[in-house]
Amino acid sequence: MTPKTLTTGLVTPSSYINYAITFYKIDITLLDPIPAGGSIIIIFPSTVVPQSASLVAASFGISSCMPSLASNTINITNCFSASMTNFALSVNFSNIQNPPSFRPTDTLKFYTRGPQNNLINQL
Repeated sequence: MTPKTLTTGLVTPSSYINYAITFYKIDITLLDPIPAGGSIIIIFPSTVVPQSASLVAASFGISSCMPSLASNTINITNCFSASMTNFALSVNFSNIQNPPSFRPTDTLKFYTRGPQNNLINQL
């Protein structure tokens, strides 16, 4: 299956103070469901620094989720024991350090993957 490219997404920090440690909310409408065993990968711009992989809320159950952090990439696994059929996806992270400036320099990258790590949707 060829991955589908999403056209829009909204990233909203709870504070616009440079270097502040804050919450980030990401809202995206998927084109395909995340299948059972799938995952979400979010790559923040190099100027935005996740301090931890703290997933605090989502539009799906997060009690079994296992977010992991490597550099500026958060990988969310073990959330989907059944296919997620709600295409309006929302995730909230805490402990994200704002950039030194809010001038656009790079974009956030967002991917959903299937259980065999196949790419499903991307933004």
